[in-house]
Amino acid sequence: MAGVISIMGVVSLVSLAGLWVGSALLIKSISGVYYILVLVGGYLYFVNRHVTESRPEFLTLWFRWGWAVLAYLLFSALVFNEPKVVFGYRFEVFRELLWLPLVWVAISRIHWTDQLLFRVVACVSLYALVYDAMLIHEHPVRGEGLLETPISRGNMGMLWGLLALISFFGLTGWAWRAMALVGFLSGLMLSLLSGSRGGWGALLLGVFLLSLYLYRYKRQYFWWLIGAVVLAVLAVFVFWERLPVGSRIQQTLNSIHAYMNGNPHTSLGYRFEMWKAAWMAFMEKPLFGWGFGNFDKFFLEYLREGLVAGKATGWGHAHNDYLFVLSELGIVGFILVVGFFAYPFVRMLEFIRQALRDQNGTLLMVALLGAVLTEALFEFALSDQTFTVKYFMFVYVTLYMAIFSVMIRMSSGSRRQTCD
Repeated sequence: MAGVISIMGVVSLVSLAGLWVGSALLIKSISGVYYILVLVGGYLYFVNRHVTESRPEFLTLWFRWGWAVLAYLLFSALVFNEPKVVFGYRFEVFRELLWLPLVWVAISRIHWTDQLLFRVVACVSLYALVYDAMLIHEHPVRGEGLLETPISRGNMGMLWGLLALISFFGLTGWAWRAMALVGFLSGLMLSLLSGSRGGWGALLLGVFLLSLYLYRYKRQYFWWLIGAVVLAVLAVFVFWERLPVGSRIQQTLNSIHAYMNGNPHTSLGYRFEMWKAAWMAFMEKPLFGWGFGNFDKFFLEYLREGLVAGKATGWGHAHNDYLFVLSELGIVGFILVVGFFAYPFVRMLEFIRQALRDQNGTLLMVALLGAVLTEALFEFALSDQTFTVKYFMFVYVTLYMAIFSVMIRMSSGSRRQTCD
């Protein structure tokens, strides 16, 4: 049995790495890799019923919270007589929450250590280097070809870049640290090349939080962070002519100026109008919302009444997941959905306090990895869909399971590393 579980652990690790790379590349069939983890977890569960004993109570609570989200969405579909949304793209994201316990069984079979976790993150982040090279070579128009989905592409690059930056400070060995540094710079460059402004705020806040902890508890690493930031600035300077940063900033300022002068017919202006429509819809039906998948319905209704401006096209979502969830699912659904994503972050804050109290540098870096993961996703949700996109969901839940697995092993007596 031990040999079978070992083999299954390797299968799980390979599948997990494939899931993360596939999610980062926005591969449409990525659900198939997710189901490999589900099948592995199901097999391990049925051949060894005791595997669930390693699952702590807080993970059980998290899984039940996910099921509550799914149950509420099913309730919403029935109440609003919209059963077709159960088969829709965004609903698919939440359907996958049903399998979280089996995914946990598969991921927990991997003998996770902090170094394995950081190394896998560093390796996965290198996908951005290849994509950067293709973008620089082909220089596609935003919204076409390699940049057909620039916002999700740029946000994914920024996410893995930030995770690689945290891993840089947690890794031992110069080769692995160099790989993580390249991953950070590549992810940052992918975000800039995509022109996705939403990820830039995540970078500033993530680096700021990291610098606070490093300056206080690992002063020599703080100067390494400064060096990484300097390298990032130099990389931006070298590729400035290829980067749309300046034009995107100017476009933002022009759009804001136009909107304030009564012209909403810009990219940012339309986004403001979608936000306004979502807020109006929430205020009209604050408790349960309009029903999942009905954004276009109320937006077009407000458009015909002249309450908002824009195009009579199917936007599909509000380009702000907080307002989107509020308008479609009401305050009840908002608490459930946002709470599901926020709960692991609360646990990470507890681990961070424990690490600072115990002067445990390894625990601190692993907890920061989880905290920055949530911080980045919450930042992305301000300007685009994130909670309702399966790529982000897959990365979020599986990476947190790996992080929690490391935490569990550390708390049961695995290797500790103290802060200087």
